[in-house]
Amino acid sequence: MVPDVGVHIAVFRVAIVIYRGEKIYKTVKTAMKTIQVNSNMNCNSWSQIQENSSIWNKNLLPCPNTLRQVKVARAQYEPDAMCREDGFISFNCWFQQGRQQFNEDSAIACFRSVQSNVHGTSGECCYNRGGYIITRGTGAGSDDRYHSGHTFWKHQFDDVLPLLACCKLETDIEACNKYFQYRPSRRGSDTMGQFGGTWGDPHFLTLDGTSYTFNGHSEYIYLVIPTEQSIKFDSSVSLQLESQIRTVPLEGIRNKVTAIKTFAARMVSMNVSIIVSRRNQVVVRLNNDELLFLLDEDALTEVNTTTLSFEDFSIIKNQTNGQLTLSWSIGVSIQVTPVFVNTTSTVVLNVGTALSGELKGNWTLGLIGGYDGNPANDLRTKNGTLVGSIDSLTSKQIHERTCYYDAAITNDISFGRASWHAAEEQIEQRESLRNPPKLSDDLSLTHSVKTGQQVNILFNATSEFTTIIACKLLHGPSESTLEERTGQYRWKVPEETTIGSSIPVQVSATDETYSLTSTYEVELTVEPRNNAQTKTSSIFLLILVVSLQVLCVQQEITQK
Repeated sequence: MVPDVGVHIAVFRVAIVIYRGEKIYKTVKTAMKTIQVNSNMNCNSWSQIQENSSIWNKNLLPCPNTLRQVKVARAQYEPDAMCREDGFISFNCWFQQGRQQFNEDSAIACFRSVQSNVHGTSGECCYNRGGYIITRGTGAGSDDRYHSGHTFWKHQFDDVLPLLACCKLETDIEACNKYFQYRPSRRGSDTMGQFGGTWGDPHFLTLDGTSYTFNGHSEYIYLVIPTEQSIKFDSSVSLQLESQIRTVPLEGIRNKVTAIKTFAARMVSMNVSIIVSRRNQVVVRLNNDELLFLLDEDALTEVNTTTLSFEDFSIIKNQTNGQLTLSWSIGVSIQVTPVFVNTTSTVVLNVGTALSGELKGNWTLGLIGGYDGNPANDLRTKNGTLVGSIDSLTSKQIHERTCYYDAAITNDISFGRASWHAAEEQIEQRESLRNPPKLSDDLSLTHSVKTGQQVNILFNATSEFTTIIACKLLHGPSESTLEERTGQYRWKVPEETTIGSSIPVQVSATDETYSLTSTYEVELTVEPRNNAQTKTSSIFLLILVVSLQVLCVQQEITQK
């Protein structure tokens, strides 16, 4: 369904209304006034005052290559309420519909970066039905001058309204190209983050993949992110983020079973704690004030969640299972899930952590290890000394150890199953972040070609898992070819090709080990042949014609 909007618009109004049963519990209304002139004039006026995007779009989080990756990258990206995979509002993903006449993909889900750079800029990543990132056309995500969550109205006026004026309400191709010039499309990257966590009678999976069990009874440093890279904890060094867990024995069980009852975190002057009370109530406090997750107009709500947003921090509560997701703008997301232990009639907490890939490299300390890609150095004391040796476990062994151990020691099968599911979720999330083959960064999203030219493009793909990668031509001119193993693309541009036309070429690359696939799309723009060459040829022909005429005249004179 296309919203009823005309070329002459006075007010642009976006309203999101999502129903839960028969109750409307979320309404976000925005109103934007525009000058009552045609969209082309609006687009021109906007473009004339724009800075080059390279001034403000540096250091933005790269987009994950696949929908599967971005859905679990909760420390880096959050769903776009206007374009959700399961969205059912009447104009869901309307802004990200591709133009069929240009063979553009339409988005079925988009995600916005949680963080912004120093310029207040954010990025949006959009994905097609195949689950691959869209990098071309109106279906693609873009670099937005303003973060929609931090400066909502600036984003509407400087990013959304120009899209309407230049592309959605305008048929002029050049006007839409002008928009993409100042709000460039986003390409995919393999710089994903990682997961770690703890569950049950505490079992741990570090950010680098080390699995171990630690049945301590006290307060422990769970995750610390210092302002300087280090392998040891120094209390005199300022911290970007500090978090702790408190484990206590479960009453009524003879075996020494401990579980997490409290999680607390601090960033600058903002302290948040999640505590299981004596009455088995999960209490959330922010700076000693209890937070109430009510379904009212002050809380941003979705189908079964309530979101409370603060500066550089947000917390989401799932109203169905009580799960709490805490996200900080530095690229950290911690998920706290309450679990009920039947044999002791008590609630304990499982804690999962997602980190941005930008924090990789001795930026983390605590029970979930140092995030540097080396699982052998994850277990350290406060002063950085390595502790014990590492057992290499398969995902099946991690599942079985945690499930059987917790079920046996608590005599509670449901608790063991909960531990199984927690371990399974951790493993699945880590697997979802596996990177598909990466196409060379040297590849440009656009190429200029000329009629009669032999086009050669090398789609060079590499994988961290294998050297065997199969390439496939998904879309391109019928006369073009692609070598499956080398990624060498060839096409002779026909002489009759229309000057100014844009021809998309889409290639996929699949690795042999995990059958992970990435796609890459290049737009070939047909330009006229070199004017200098054409002019030189014309002059040469003119001289030749004149010379022939002179020779003919001289021959006639001689004959006479």
